[in-house]
Amino acid sequence: MIGHIPGAVTSFAVNPGIKTYLDASLKRFKTVYTAGGSLNSTIKLSLGELEKYTKLTDWVDVGKG
Repeated sequence: MIGHIPGAVTSFAVNPGIKTYLDASLKRFKTVYTAGGSLNSTIKLSLGELEKYTKLTDWVDVGKG
């Protein structure tokens, strides 16, 4: 559904129609590491870059049920 194999799910280059949500708990970090679309790749980004380069639908706070 996403367009990536299990274990390689990233918020980049997802199939059309897929909504991307980021967990608000990420906001406590200055730098994040996300899967890069394959089993052996990661991408180091600032939080601002993550927001910019994902086609972010919204932030969610899963800790607040």
